[in-house]
Amino acid sequence: MAFSAKERDAFNLWGLLPAAETNLLLQRKRSYETFKNKPSDVEKYIYLRDLQDSNEILFYSLLVENIENIHADCLYAGGWIGLSTI
Repeated sequence: MAFSAKERDAFNLWGLLPAAETNLLLQRKRSYETFKNKPSDVEKYIYLRDLQDSNEILFYSLLVENIENIHADCLYAGGWIGLSTI
């Protein structure tokens, strides 16, 4: 969704992406809220893996900006391996 109209034209992306445009900052904020609202560590892990598979730029942006919080949630909350495998 972060592709501008000019980029969508250049890469012939019309019809392949949602019509709405937004920026990476807003996407990252929404993704982090979604991550925090997952009820279990397993669901948080699955969300991050799905995000990495579907939008790698957003995934790494989310990690870079929130690594300490995500690491604390993943590592200490339930003890799952999570980020050590990413």
